[in-house]
Amino acid sequence: MGFIRGRVGGVIGGLSLDLMTAPGRVTGRVGGLVIGADLDLRFGDDGTVAGRVGGAVFGKDIEGRLTARAFDGRIGGAVVGNDVHLESDGRHVVGRFGGVLIGHSADLIYESGPEGSGRAGPSARLTGRLGGPVIGADVNLEVGGGGAAGEDEGLNSLVAALAAVVAYYRYHEQRTGSGGGTGGRAGG
Repeated sequence: MGFIRGRVGGVIGGLSLDLMTAPGRVTGRVGGLVIGADLDLRFGDDGTVAGRVGGAVFGKDIEGRLTARAFDGRIGGAVVGNDVHLESDGRHVVGRFGGVLIGHSADLIYESGPEGSGRAGPSARLTGRLGGPVIGADVNLEVGGGGAAGEDEGLNSLVAALAAVVAYYRYHEQRTGSGGGTGGRAGG
């Protein structure tokens, strides 16, 4: 078992992540006990990703495909949802989520830590920014133990980045009352 934990956004107004990882699965909480949501993601051997953030009534489905160096998917439904595209070279994760015109960028760095970090297995950090330089949120996550994608750094960087994007999506939803995209599918 491993973990992904930290913050997306600042101390005031940001969201905490407290997630457990196991092969093929990420579960836990985005946000606090009162204003927060459960997250459950499952990763299939064929690259499919399926899950949900929030409850059965007010939650959003998450679906997509994870390859060796990219995630392409969607948070929310076909009408009220946002496309997500992330790419990783194992260290640098970049991408876009939301629409082409009204959307958010991802610019994150995944750095592996030393073996003797005091945790079960090596730890890593995912830091950077989601959204723009003015309207956006800092990302500061610690990733440790066995990742949802095993030992593959590229895949684990994408899994951690996806968790950060889901948290940012919830953060933006709370601040603006919307998921932060176009409300429909973006571009072709």
